[in-house]
Amino acid sequence: MAHIPRPKTVAVAQLVAVVVFSLLCLSSAWFQIQAKGTYVEGIEREPTLWSNYTMGSESEHLQVEITNATPFIVYMSERDIVSERDDADGGFSLDEARGVVRAGVALTVITFAAILYRPRFLWMGMGFWAFTAFALLVIVPMSLLGGYASVEEPEPSGGLETGDEAGEGQFAHSELESDLSLKIIGVEWSFDSSGYDLGLVAEEHREAVATTPPEEGEPGHDAFIRFVGEVVISAGNGMVAWLLIPVVALLVNYGGRTGSSRSEQASGNEADGAAEPID
Repeated sequence: MAHIPRPKTVAVAQLVAVVVFSLLCLSSAWFQIQAKGTYVEGIEREPTLWSNYTMGSESEHLQVEITNATPFIVYMSERDIVSERDDADGGFSLDEARGVVRAGVALTVITFAAILYRPRFLWMGMGFWAFTAFALLVIVPMSLLGGYASVEEPEPSGGLETGDEAGEGQFAHSELESDLSLKIIGVEWSFDSSGYDLGLVAEEHREAVATTPPEEGEPGHDAFIRFVGEVVISAGNGMVAWLLIPVVALLVNYGGRTGSSRSEQASGNEADGAAEPID
């Protein structure tokens, strides 16, 4: 059978689909994060922190709620900052990561437009799509986590800062147990972190506490903090729209080729019928 040329209408349909889904990606949320953490030891009445975080290409929205907030506020006001955290990690900032995604989206659309004139650009377009998907799935989350918690404000970060996140020397004898599980369109991370907050220990006893965990009745024993919680990260509509692009492009391509093949086959049958002699 002769090779069927790729109809330009298929390329146009693919370009329209890519443009529509790209606009959905840039105008909708990329990630939705729900977090819950409870101080189960070290603070009275077990304060619980709830947060809902939505992030897209232009902005992010954060809602925080604290139940039994008074003991938590007292804890944050009484603790000293023993060492500041160093955030200069040399990675992508959130704005830079967003810029990478927007550039990838633009290059993908441009390449699919070029398919109208050079069909072989299809693979290049899929390459730019894959690069942008990598930026959404890896670079953006890493930049987000890198700049999330701050020790300077009473946000839901205190119990999580039982290690290097809080600055070297803020917590002593810190431990972290965690578990990561995959969901249909996201992941769930559960954690159990604990340690002795040296900011609650008198300055003259900090070195001793940092060297050996204090026994009951010794200075610094009541500075033990345990924070337990879970974080659920799910894909937003913008992320889903971008991941659907290759599926839609393949469906459009298959439908266009199938329709073209049937049309040519029907035309061939009509020509054969017209060429038959009449008895």
